[in-house]
Amino acid sequence: MPNGAASPKGAPIAGAAVFVGPQILTSAIAPTTVPAGFAYAVTDAHGAFRVTNAPAGHAAVTIFAPAPHDAVLHQDVTLANATPATSTYYMTVPTASESAWLVQENEDRSTFGAPPVQLDESVIEGARYWSAFMKRNAYFAHCIPASACVAGDTTPPPASYGPQDVDPSHRFYFEHGFSGASEGENIAEGFSTWQMADAAFMAERSLCPDDSATNCPFTETTGHFLNIVDTEYSWTGFGIIPPSATSSYYTEDFAELWQTTPHTSSEFRRSTFAPGLRS
Repeated sequence: MPNGAASPKGAPIAGAAVFVGPQILTSAIAPTTVPAGFAYAVTDAHGAFRVTNAPAGHAAVTIFAPAPHDAVLHQDVTLANATPATSTYYMTVPTASESAWLVQENEDRSTFGAPPVQLDESVIEGARYWSAFMKRNAYFAHCIPASACVAGDTTPPPASYGPQDVDPSHRFYFEHGFSGASEGENIAEGFSTWQMADAAFMAERSLCPDDSATNCPFTETTGHFLNIVDTEYSWTGFGIIPPSATSSYYTEDFAELWQTTPHTSSEFRRSTFAPGLRS
C-alpha cells in the first residue's frame, strides 16, 4: 500500500475493486456505485492500481477481491499530498483447509442464529502469523505475558518478541493499521486436524445452559464456543500449522471493524480471547 503501510502477502490479483476514502467500507461485497468522497480503481493483471483525487493524509483502503477469491482487505494508510497514488495489491489466497474451515464456521454460526462471517485479509495474516509464532517459539498463549489475556496463565515468555506479539489486539492493529471495534481469538495445539480443533471448541456448548449461547457466561470452559457463535463478528481468519512429529497449532480469529479511521491501539472496545485447548 502507499507510503509505508504494510503490504499484504500473497499473489497479485487482477480485477479487484479498490476504494480509497475517509472510512473503510464494511459491507461484504463491493458497492455498485462509488461513494461520495472516495477514489476508485481496479487492479490490473499484475495487481497494480492507480487512484486519482484520493484524500491526502490518513485514508482508509478497502479492496474487494473478485470471485473465486473470498476475502476483503481493510487498511489504514497515509497518503502524500500529491495524487495520484499508485500501489500493488497482493491477495492472500486462502488455503483449501482455511476455506473449508470458513464453511464449517458459518455452519456452526448458523446453527446458533449468528450471521455468516467473511474472510478479512489482515485477520487471515494475523492468524497465520500467530500460529507460526507459537510453533517457532514453542509458545502457547494469546498474550505476552500470558496472564495478560488469561488470568493465572503462567506460560513463560519466549526469548524475544515484537510489539505486535503482546496480545491479539496489537497483532490486529499491526496488520490493519487501525484497531478493531472488537476482536476474539481461539487457539489450539496438538490436534491432528482443524476439524478436531473446531469440534473441541464447539463441544463447549454442552457447558452452557440448554446447550445455547443465550445467557451463557464467557468463561475458560465456554469461551471458544462463544467466540465462534458471537453475532457481533463479521470477519474472520485462520492460521493452520499442519501436524508434524512435534507440534500442530491452530488460530481462529474474529473481528468487528471501526468504520472510521484511524484508531489507536488504546481504543479497543472489547476483546474476548478464550484460553487455548490442547489435545
